[in-house]
Amino acid sequence: MIVRKAVEADRMVVADVILEAFIEEFESFINMYGHELVQTFMARSLRIECFRILEVDDQVAGVLAVTDPKTRGLLLDKTFLRSHVGWLQSIMIILGMKEVTEELHLKEDTAYIEFVGIRNAFRGRGLGRAIMEAVLAEDVASTFMLDVKDTNTPARRLYESLGFTEWKRKRKFFLSLHQDVKEFIIMEYRK
Repeated sequence: MIVRKAVEADRMVVADVILEAFIEEFESFINMYGHELVQTFMARSLRIECFRILEVDDQVAGVLAVTDPKTRGLLLDKTFLRSHVGWLQSIMIILGMKEVTEELHLKEDTAYIEFVGIRNAFRGRGLGRAIMEAVLAEDVASTFMLDVKDTNTPARRLYESLGFTEWKRKRKFFLSLHQDVKEFIIMEYRK
């Protein structure tokens, strides 16, 4: 098992892992426009330099993004989106993705962890913990923050076991892709 920085050639597989891990959030988008279009849109929108890849037996098992206070893991390719789904639908999708693209107002020396996703075939093996521990050991910041859905108890327990504590709660945006959540729990880890 290794954790490495993603490279340009990883775009499509990173997008695919995100879509698989967050299928509840992307399912209606995929049903409307097809997996290939959504995967291509996501791949084009990734800030690939922010992503880490967890490989097991030369297979991509999981991903996550580590960003700074002014950068997010996605920079939506709005031109691609508009040209494939139309102006009005693209606005709705962009608004629905607001929570994962808006600038975070965090202190310097803070890293934000997002898009923590493990492929279904690799779940239950402690790989979420492994990729998180690898990133927390990196010398990128003294404080790490992330958010987790209030309904995602297994992830919240994992983060707490790693030393994250609840920092605050944030209500979801009304057009959010996250239909099964009322709040996001913002968690913090200090080295």
